[in-house]
Amino acid sequence: MLKVDEWRRAKNVTKKDMANLLGITVPTYDKFERNPSKMSVGMAKKVAEILEVDFSDINFFAEQ
Repeated sequence: MLKVDEWRRAKNVTKKDMANLLGITVPTYDKFERNPSKMSVGMAKKVAEILEVDFSDINFFAEQ
């Protein structure tokens, strides 16, 4: 199971692209990517949809 940033890079999508597609700023997206457990479930589902990955295949939990 890959983290959000790993999936994003694997799909050749930039942070700017993700932010634009989600309707948020790049700094906000960057915060979510660094701490994905702060994303709402709806936002996390949109991320999975954009990356064309099953929601359950993305690790949305910050590492301790």
